Amino acid sequence: MAESLLRSGTQNGDGLTPLPKEQKKLTAEVYEVPYNQLWSRLAVLSDTTNGQLNLPPNLINRTYLDGTKVFKDDKLKGYLFIKKTLENLKIKSDQISSQNGWNPHNWDEIDQSNPANRTLMLKAIQDSMLQFGMNQTTEEQEFLLLQ
Repeated sequence: MAESLLRSGTQNGDGLTPLPKEQKKLTAEVYEVPYNQLWSRLAVLSDTTNGQLNLPPNLINRTYLDGTKVFKDDKLKGYLFIKKTLENLKIKSDQISSQNGWNPHNWDEIDQSNPANRTLMLKAIQDSMLQFGMNQTTEEQEFLLLQ
């Protein structure tokens, strides 16, 4: 998620793909697609700014070991929403860990991808949307009804 938000032009990551409004589309377009458009769309909906980053040159010019730039451009929309969503996901993750007696930082691989956990994870995203007032449009309202 974070890496794709730091890259420009990734897989139609322009935030224009509407949020799914039906359970079948949520499964087909989000749960079954590793690099789906959900995060790009939520970032755009949550942030009405132009996303301009004001990073110092020593940071904006950072590179990976292979020489490619970490920041592909100087734009990042929705970072406050993403931060809040990660905080909400931690709360839900801790609840699941507690209910199942799991180490909250070391879930088994099968548990990490267990579809039974999807409802709570979706709820964390929806909680973030409500915290950001993202319930004004039909698109947002329909997504908030999904379970």
